[in-house]
Amino acid sequence: MRIDTINEHTVSPMNSYLFDTNVWLYIYGPMAGSEKRKQKLYANLLRDIVDKKACLYITSMVLSEYINRVLRIEFDQWKENTGNLNADYKRDFRSTSEYTDSLASVKAQVKEILSFSQKRPDDFNSINIESIIDSISNSADYNDVYLVRCCEVGKMCFVSDDSDIMSINSTIKVIKA
Repeated sequence: MRIDTINEHTVSPMNSYLFDTNVWLYIYGPMAGSEKRKQKLYANLLRDIVDKKACLYITSMVLSEYINRVLRIEFDQWKENTGNLNADYKRDFRSTSEYTDSLASVKAQVKEILSFSQKRPDDFNSINIESIIDSISNSADYNDVYLVRCCEVGKMCFVSDDSDIMSINSTIKVIKA
C-alpha cells in the first residue's frame, strides 16, 4: 500500500477517488469542527478533485455508514443532553424532534455529496469475498477490507483517515491528512 499525505498528492483528472466514511464525517458530519486541520485538508482536497474534474466515487456502503454514524453520534449527544443514558435508539430517539432534525440534516448532506460524486457499483459480484474474509483481522474489519478491494478493482485512490487499513495487503494508493 502506498501512502501519500494530502500535501504530497497532486490531483489529476486522470485519477479516480473513493472517500472513506470517516473523511465525509470530517467534511460534513457532527464531528466536522472537532479537528479543524483535518477538516480543512479534506475539504480542500474535495474542492481540488471537483475543480479539476477528477472522478469522485461513492458506494452504497459508504453512504449507509455515513448516515448511520451521523445519526448515532446525534443519538449519543441526545442521551447526554437529556440524561437518558439508557435510552434505546429505535424506541426512544426516533420519535423525537431531535431525530427528525438530525435526519433532515443528514439527508441534505447526502444529497450534496451525491451532487458531485458518482455512484459506484460495489463490485460484490467481482470481488473475491473469501479473500476479504481471510483479510479481516484485529485491526481491519470487513468494511475496511471491502473498500480497499473496491479501490483495487476500480483502480481508485482511497482517501481515508483510518489507520486500520494500513494492515491490509494491497497495492492501492491511500491519501490521508
